[in-house]
Amino acid sequence: MRAFIYCRVSTEEQSSEDHYSLEYQEEKARHRIKEKGWQLVKVRKDIGSGKDTNREGYRELLEDIRSNNIDVVIVYKLDRLSRNVKDIYEFLDLIREYKVEFVSLTEGFDTTTPMGRAMLGVAAVFAQLTRETIAENTRNGLIQRAVKGKWNGGNYKPYGYDYIKGDGLVINPTEAEVVRKVFDLYVNRKLGAARIAKLLNLERIPTKTGREWSVEMVIRILTSPIVAGRVKFDGGVYEGAHEPIVDEDMFKAAQDRLTSRKKIHHRTLTSKFLLSGVARCGYCGCLLQTRHKGRNENLYRCTGNERTSSSKACRGFAKSARVLDWIVIQKIKEVALSGAVQEMAFEEAEKLLGVELTPYQEERDRLVLELDEIASSFTKWADRLDRGLIDEEQFNLQNSRLLTRKKQIQERLGELDEALARQARAQADFEAVRAVLGDFERLWEVSTLEERQGMVRVLVEKLSVFRDGVIIKLKFGPEERIELPIMRRGKASPLYGLSDEDFFRKPLSLLN
Repeated sequence: MRAFIYCRVSTEEQSSEDHYSLEYQEEKARHRIKEKGWQLVKVRKDIGSGKDTNREGYRELLEDIRSNNIDVVIVYKLDRLSRNVKDIYEFLDLIREYKVEFVSLTEGFDTTTPMGRAMLGVAAVFAQLTRETIAENTRNGLIQRAVKGKWNGGNYKPYGYDYIKGDGLVINPTEAEVVRKVFDLYVNRKLGAARIAKLLNLERIPTKTGREWSVEMVIRILTSPIVAGRVKFDGGVYEGAHEPIVDEDMFKAAQDRLTSRKKIHHRTLTSKFLLSGVARCGYCGCLLQTRHKGRNENLYRCTGNERTSSSKACRGFAKSARVLDWIVIQKIKEVALSGAVQEMAFEEAEKLLGVELTPYQEERDRLVLELDEIASSFTKWADRLDRGLIDEEQFNLQNSRLLTRKKQIQERLGELDEALARQARAQADFEAVRAVLGDFERLWEVSTLEERQGMVRVLVEKLSVFRDGVIIKLKFGPEERIELPIMRRGKASPLYGLSDEDFFRKPLSLLN
């Protein structure tokens, strides 16, 4: 038989466990080949995690199986292939399909025997259990470190500190001065995060990675409990073993101002812009940002050209908030006041809502029960093979049938769940749309801006803004393109010159 030896170690195992070394695994496998009188055709070794099957040697092993280049695969231990039971089962399905044998030296599995084949699936379950136990133990260990005030690392190294093995977080004097400067500017001088970032860049103060300062970096410093002498892990905050950079009063003042500004920022946006969270750039798909340019010149803007210097970045543009708001209001008004248009929309909705859901739910319940029966059946057939009541061919036939049926059920369950969820969303959307359109004029006249924003979100499914027009689609209605007027300081709109209060309190009958 043509044999393929596959060996794997993780980085930690390579450095600390001799009995898992690649050389040790290969030596044991070669000894088995010599005992069996097989022909060694290939040895492949990987260094990487057992959770990741995208390993060079493992990919080559799968290719040789599919190409019928080998007859038997030899590993030192089952978890050398993978620690994930799903991956193990997929591997077993593959070797069964291509009639390739499998030997795991440590567990003593050998698929050239009926017992080895029956027990291999059980061992795969324990391999995943081991992985989950290790993960749980690791998490508990990290929580204990946090309770003791030790930093557990993360995606970002905390600005203001250096991490020294054995000592933990140690203050970096130069960076700590910058941290104190950020808090002083924010708390005492009342500068915003954007102004602070710009100031740091103008002073050529470097970040941890050498990049320019951004709003996000400043906010990260202001909100990090590390600078106040605490550590955060898994939702908990603990007293740190490291020295704080700012005192508790300064840190709390920053949090209070952040909370206050967040409320003000939200109130400012919702008091000015009707289409916030709805209008998107037609070129890059990003939500349009809002800008207050003046009493009568508020804007929706795509800022794709400001977020990146890439040549593929959206060029960006700005459009009058008055004009875009007016276009959307007119379109909604057209549907609300036109019985024919409403009828078309409701007919479209009825197509989605016309499917009876009860059979779907009943079918789903039956399939879930059948999945449980399949799991029990697999155990029964394996037990019969173990006791010699059936032969290997009968076991393989039944196992293949069960696996095929299991796959079919899982695919069908996915389809049913998607259909049920889609129907539930459509029903909720339809009821909301019907309620708004049924008395739209009266509701609009008596509504606050926040309530009008809610009506827009209910009715508008898509609003893509381009430099020369918009594409708008209302719920259950067709998509429509509307050309934008050529603007001359906003005067092409009948809304030019109105105050915000006048605009948002204007009766629909006058927005013509």
